[in-house]
Amino acid sequence: MFMLSTTQRITNTSDLETETEANDASGFSHSRIAGNRQASATLTIVSFVAAINTTVSAWNASIFSIRAIPGIVWGIGMDPLPPQLYVRHAQSNALGLVSRNGKDLIIVNLSITWSDAADDEVVDKAARALVAAIRQDADDLDALDPFLYSNYAALWHRPIESYGTASLDRLRKAKRLYDLRQVFTNLVSGGFKIPGPYACVAQMLVGYVKVYIIIW
Repeated sequence: MFMLSTTQRITNTSDLETETEANDASGFSHSRIAGNRQASATLTIVSFVAAINTTVSAWNASIFSIRAIPGIVWGIGMDPLPPQLYVRHAQSNALGLVSRNGKDLIIVNLSITWSDAADDEVVDKAARALVAAIRQDADDLDALDPFLYSNYAALWHRPIESYGTASLDRLRKAKRLYDLRQVFTNLVSGGFKIPGPYACVAQMLVGYVKVYIIIW
């Protein structure tokens, strides 16, 4: 008799975290059930026919780049995000979904599974290319929204920054007030972290120092 696999159990938080954040250096997760590798990526578009059509067209065009990978699942989903959902408490939460003028939005979710780690680079390159293509098409139609849904975000996304400057400042203030010892930044693995106000400057300085050392 065929039996479905399950990871349902009584356990502790750290064990669940290990299962959820079971990432290797490349950032791809591994399913304990099927042994598959998993990845996702996202962006948000305004909901109208032309934007939906260009998104589907870009996805169709991208299939050629991954079709040689055995057993790959290259799926795309579109989650409606109407103003009836995001306007509620928009001024008080941190998602930054304000000043949208009642536009209907769609969260685009690229969901991928495959089995061989040797294909990681091809999958990552194809996912980035597809997201970039959809972004460009949506931007050309004035249908690109900056919001990134963190549950679908790839490790190379920066969803917290997508909430906007005002929300980011509020989150930084909350971090300074309630997490003085940087517990959630340094002791909790995985997830997206609230960036410091000088993160971009620090990255620029690091790059400058590297160039300086090479020249010297």
